Amino acid sequence: MSIHISENLKRLRRSKGITQETLADIIGVSAQSVSRWECGENYPDITLLPAIASFFDVSTDVLLGMDELRNIKRVEEAHAKTDAIAHDWNHKNSSQDILSIWQELARDMPNNWEVQVSYARAIEVYADPTYIPAEDAENYKSKLLPMYERILENCTDDDIRCRAISWLTMRYCALDNLGKAREYADRLPRAASSREMAHYNITVCALNEYAKTFYSAQALSVDKDAMTELLKPLAEVIETFSGYVRMALVSLTRARASYGLIATEEHIELLELEKAVISLCCLDKPELLERGNVMREYYSARTRAFIQLGDLENAAEAAENFIELGLRHPWSETMTWYAINGGEDGNAHAEEQPVRENWIAEAESFSFEQIHKQPELQATPEKLLANHPRYIAALARLRAGNPS
Repeated sequence: MSIHISENLKRLRRSKGITQETLADIIGVSAQSVSRWECGENYPDITLLPAIASFFDVSTDVLLGMDELRNIKRVEEAHAKTDAIAHDWNHKNSSQDILSIWQELARDMPNNWEVQVSYARAIEVYADPTYIPAEDAENYKSKLLPMYERILENCTDDDIRCRAISWLTMRYCALDNLGKAREYADRLPRAASSREMAHYNITVCALNEYAKTFYSAQALSVDKDAMTELLKPLAEVIETFSGYVRMALVSLTRARASYGLIATEEHIELLELEKAVISLCCLDKPELLERGNVMREYYSARTRAFIQLGDLENAAEAAENFIELGLRHPWSETMTWYAINGGEDGNAHAEEQPVRENWIAEAESFSFEQIHKQPELQATPEKLLANHPRYIAALARLRAGNPS
């Protein structure tokens, strides 16, 4: 609270155009007292608060920063509600509810740039005609460019500005204006100049100093809590950048394989590198490797690569691993996903489908694609994945929902 008192007192005094000395004379204290209040070193006596608030024609709540505290709490609650709705697979109208949360907050706090950039992000993610009426989605998205420009024109917080620029580049990508997207991308700092890398450099220096002290003192034990705290920035660098490295590697590998820039053997080698990066992403969360979707694309691509190579044993093993992921996923019969299907009217429609159906469909597609791409193999059934016993058994378990 003292931080808000100091900031508000300084802001209100400057808005009046008076010096610390003048304010001190008006309320009957020393100029040094006012200076210490504004520096946050101590607080005004409680008996002085009504007089100070009255002089600036504000409430004591405003002077104390209670409005700011209430706003901070509202923003925190909005983020918590958004997370809860987004992770609730059974929440109906989740996109519309999330958009409503941030729309209301943005209306009430027009100059709170954290709120404004969060509202913009909510529109980017949830204003999708798959989930809300197309007219509503278009109306939301029409606000984005003016919103981003207003943030960049008025906000002085570097973190918020960088987030706005980053998402603005994606907005221009969505509008097929790659030139404008690159123009804004060039305004962002390089990764080597990021906060994470600065803290990484500081931590490396701190570790060097710690090592000198530790060994010179011939210490027999390490303060594990202190060392864990010291190492946090290194873990943050891994968590932050390994995810981007993985996405870049996946895109690079898939593109090279799709456009014939690498042989199938090289594709498989790159997939092994991808697996190592995935493990790095899950360094502090090994449970993610045992459940969920994190390895889904890897095993899917590996299956297809071995099929292309004609190695059915390894293809069946990779397909089985893909299927086992589906069986270990925290299934619920009520968990659904939205499938985009063509309707009789010729338009795309979103339909809710059980998640398992999606997993089964992709597992089945491995063998379908082989026949589609190499129809001549139907004359040699022993070369078809669809007839491999390991694949058949795993697929049967997935359909039944029974792990091995």
